[in-house]
Formats: sequence, C-alpha cells, structure tokens
Amino acid sequence: AILDLAEHILDALPGAATRYECVKGEVTLFAQRERIIDVLQFMRDDPECQFKMLVDLCGADYPDRAERFEVVYNLLSLSQNMRMRVKISTDERTPVASVVG
Repeated sequence: AILDLAEHILDALPGAATRYECVKGEVTLFAQRERIIDVLQFMRDDPECQFKMLVDLCGADYPDRAERFEVVYNLLSLSQNMRMRVKISTDERTPVASVVG
C-alpha cells in the first residue's frame, strides 16, 4: 500500500517528486527543493495521502557532494497509518523555503 501511495504522489507531481526508494519497509520520497511546498501540501491535502503530521525535521551533511546538505521531513498519516520520509538537497548558498506559515 505504501509503495502504491508513493507512485500516486509521483504521478500527481511530475517534476516535483522525482523518485522514491524503499529500504527495509521505509519509503523515502525525493523531491525538488524548489517544489517542496507543493509536495508537502499535496501530501497533506490529498485524500489518499493525508500526511497531516510533521513528526520530525532534520538535516544531514555530506561534504563530498556538490549539494552537500539534505533536509529530511518525516511525515505521518494517522488516517492511513503510514509514515513517509521526504528528502531535498541544497548547497551552502541556496536557502530552503519554510514550509510553515
């Protein structure tokens, strides 16, 4: 079911959500930095998703990469009883849009 949901998100947001991977039953969705608000709003508002809870927001630093920073959004859908991670990347100079009003 979670993989079907990841496919649904990719189909609904071409170019914004670029791919996903599933490792040990945990799904990570990769998104374009410039479209993160579109992706998270869709995942919150779409009736099939309903990821209404941002459980955690964290970052990782990979100094060997050109876009060395990853911002990781850990989401929970209580109605679907599912979790999904969304990742974007950026460099030292490019800010990431705030996803809260």
